[in-house]
Amino acid sequence: MMNCVITENRVISLGIRGIGCLWICTAGALAALPIPESEMVALEQTLVQDGDQDTSPISARRTLKNSVRKGLALVDASPEASNRFDVLGIVFQCQKRLIAVDTTEQNRTALFETCEKLAMAPDTYAALRLEADILLSDRDLSAKDATLATRAEALAALI
Repeated sequence: MMNCVITENRVISLGIRGIGCLWICTAGALAALPIPESEMVALEQTLVQDGDQDTSPISARRTLKNSVRKGLALVDASPEASNRFDVLGIVFQCQKRLIAVDTTEQNRTALFETCEKLAMAPDTYAALRLEADILLSDRDLSAKDATLATRAEALAALI
């Protein structure tokens, strides 16, 4: 009887472990799926709507902030997605427009964090990566009070 109880407990334990392993494997596979195109189109609509002259600065700021949050949430939910850099590119464009409307330190910090993520993009995203690298380089050189010659050398090294 005792062996039967141990065996049942083992079977239950193995079953729970198996379910846990299956859940972990499934979660990993889901993280690698691409971010849906419909989500990306919705984010891009923000950039189109922001260009409207009829929107107030407060409304534009709110819309851009919401889009940045949604985009970063999509990337965080799918960190291995093949198109995560496309979403980061949209977030980057939204953040640049947000800086034009609301120049807070928090927005600047968020923009530089996105630049650091884009700096790790593969060569297929070279244009986005270059723009992000230039902004990061300018930030670093400004902190060092670099001369114009030093800035030119740094820019030449990037290109």
